[in-house]
Amino acid sequence: RRSIGALVVVGAAAALGASALQARRSCFVGQLRQPFGHSGPRSRTAREAQQNEEYLKKKVYDTLSGQSFSRRAQLTWEQEQGGTLVLLGAAAITAVTGLFGLLYNAVGELALLTTPNARAAVESIQVVGFEFLGLVVGTGSFLFLTQRRTALLKRLDAEVSLGSLRCEVTDGLGMVRSVTDFKGKQRVLLLIGEEGLASAVLDAEAYRRRWATSSTVVIAAGSEDLPTAGRWLAKAESPNVFRKSRDALWDAANYGPPGAAAAQKGSWIFLGKSGRVRGFGDGFPEFDQVVAFAGVDENLSRLPNRAPIDSDEGVVGDILAVHDAFYEALKEGNSTAMQELWMESEEDNRKKGRVPWSSVLSGPADVLDVVDVDVVLRSDGSEATVTSIEVCGEGEQSVLNERPPDGKGTLMATKCFKKNAEGAWRLISHQTIPYCKSTVALQSLQCNSGGCILLKRDA
Repeated sequence: RRSIGALVVVGAAAALGASALQARRSCFVGQLRQPFGHSGPRSRTAREAQQNEEYLKKKVYDTLSGQSFSRRAQLTWEQEQGGTLVLLGAAAITAVTGLFGLLYNAVGELALLTTPNARAAVESIQVVGFEFLGLVVGTGSFLFLTQRRTALLKRLDAEVSLGSLRCEVTDGLGMVRSVTDFKGKQRVLLLIGEEGLASAVLDAEAYRRRWATSSTVVIAAGSEDLPTAGRWLAKAESPNVFRKSRDALWDAANYGPPGAAAAQKGSWIFLGKSGRVRGFGDGFPEFDQVVAFAGVDENLSRLPNRAPIDSDEGVVGDILAVHDAFYEALKEGNSTAMQELWMESEEDNRKKGRVPWSSVLSGPADVLDVVDVDVVLRSDGSEATVTSIEVCGEGEQSVLNERPPDGKGTLMATKCFKKNAEGAWRLISHQTIPYCKSTVALQSLQCNSGGCILLKRDA
């Protein structure tokens, strides 16, 4: 009967925990909906939004952890991990029930020692065992869930600090926006560092069309001026604040604060449309991998064949001629014509797994079309990067882990060109990665003058 009573108490605790969660959430929402001031509708809405944001950013004391966290972090935790609060209540009641049961039995045993001819109940040892087990399991579960909750709140608090960071979009309009302003509309890739940041931004520029199709904006946080501009790029208003927010995120995720060398070398943080952190790391990432991870919502096979040309049309025309010749050789399975387009690679072509062009082009490739071809020239004019979307037929579906839209798969292709000694443009690398609606890229194909090799993403 005592065990049944304990279960009833635990169930009641779970119900009370759920009620407390709903009441706390309603309190937060009620505070957000309170009107501020009595001015016109438009100014009142702006003022309410600003005051709501200040209200959510304010830190309040959290009893369970003994620390202070922002209201936004606590509200986000309750929305995403609401069931954990119920489990915490159940664990606490289980531990308290076991503790009081043990105390009750201890008092009873003490009374037996002072009462003549009294005998202990036959089931007393079993009851004590269950009560001790309840105390141990309940206490252990409560401590584990509390520590896990505190760690997640620290990370959420660090993510909240990222949302308040401000930047200026380099589209010529001079608009200053906070990271939170992109929430629900665009993903955000933060590049933070000094050494190599300008070079990383130029590498990212090669994917300027892909950032648009993936609804992603790149924010560079460094002290130097950016080497390029565009709607896809923004400059951090205060790089030091970005670095402090990065360090807080690293610490909250137990990643460890970056050392002086790593801090100078750079780091990256990727935010989804929800505003939550989806990935981070030291150094600057492979941008084609980031674009493929971000994904795309539309059918890219419907894009026009060429992107608008904003560079020297003569130079771009020469590069596109080699680009088109590459696909002609690919479709025809002509390895001889393919070899003529390449500059000899410094990489060891005997690398395990690399397949020579004569084997790669043993038959025509199943490429239906190439669309949205975009040419980006380096400032000195000696190198260029071309990104495009390859539209593939049924034969390429094995590369994708889901059926692509309209029975057509799309791959994102990146080609690097360089001038040879004679001044002619030649290919130095070619890489494709799955990139279409509802598809997550798990592998990519890398090619050079010696052939191609299939690379799989680490799990």
